[in-house]
Amino acid sequence: MNRRNFLHFSCISTMSMVLLGESIVYADNTMGTTYVLTMEFDLSVQKGDQCSLWVPLPNTIEGFQRVIDTTYTLSDGKGEEFYFKTLGARYYFVKWNSSERIRRLKIEISVAVQDRTASFYPINHTRVIDKDVREFLLPTAHVPHDPYIDKVTRRVIGNTQAPLEKARKIYDWIVHNTYRDENIRGCGIGYPVEMIKQFGSSGKMGGKCFDISSLCVAMMRSAGIPAREVVGLRVGASRLSNAFGTGENVTSAQHCKVEFFIEGLGWIPCDPADISKLVLKENLSIDSERVKELSGKFFGFWEKNWIALNYARDFDLFPANAQGKLDQFNYPYGEIDGEYIESYDPKNFRYSFHSAVQGI
Repeated sequence: MNRRNFLHFSCISTMSMVLLGESIVYADNTMGTTYVLTMEFDLSVQKGDQCSLWVPLPNTIEGFQRVIDTTYTLSDGKGEEFYFKTLGARYYFVKWNSSERIRRLKIEISVAVQDRTASFYPINHTRVIDKDVREFLLPTAHVPHDPYIDKVTRRVIGNTQAPLEKARKIYDWIVHNTYRDENIRGCGIGYPVEMIKQFGSSGKMGGKCFDISSLCVAMMRSAGIPAREVVGLRVGASRLSNAFGTGENVTSAQHCKVEFFIEGLGWIPCDPADISKLVLKENLSIDSERVKELSGKFFGFWEKNWIALNYARDFDLFPANAQGKLDQFNYPYGEIDGEYIESYDPKNFRYSFHSAVQGI
């Protein structure tokens, strides 16, 4: 039995990949709520010789969440923790060979989270669109520059010049023109070109959180606003709506939100996808006062019952997987003898996640 305990970490650069080591744990806890997230895997039943597993983990985000402690309990195999700096992707990698038949992993993470509310003033002139931020204006395989998205974006923002006002117009338009489609697996594929085609044919766009968030990102980038999808996991009840919360079993509680960057303000959170979920789950009209209130609140707000994992899109894992680039990293990724294990099927994959408020 190998047991590795990483407290709050320091980073050692290796190109764009960083291996995390041990450092000093924060002694105080001034964040709002501390959750203990337990992630358990048992790939012993998977038939095959070589088994590899990559597990996305939460990372510390200033002003929103802090990883207090992470403990790994591994049966056989070899595991290491990595951090992909440019995409905010912290994860644990395990490899089991043919002689290692007990393939179990347990991860326990303590994360302190507080509400994240954007401040739209005063202006901070140190928050500029530098090279690192400019990366989130560039196209990717799943969020390309698309002429029709550009056309719709121009129509939505009109003659508006101020970036924050552009962002709000795009956000409001997406809230009013998308709906949650429960027939889509997982969080969706996050391909806005397909979403916008629906608008051209029917005037409405159906999707899950990753689809709606990716459309928001694509339109903001089209308007010259750096933006990115941020995937994560709901870990507790919401004080705003049952639609936004979860119970203790959080195995299928993945959710995607959005960040966009405004010069002088920095990264601003928003969540248009959860408004579509609110409308569906509470059977509300998009023009109801409750929807208007929460839609306004969610432009610049993330609630503290959700933890962020990463903003990785269309990237190569390290160590390398056999199947090539990942389009998103909000679910565990596994391979048996180079063949993909279906991430959206936790029962067959054999993983489960549970969350509890620390001290309860």
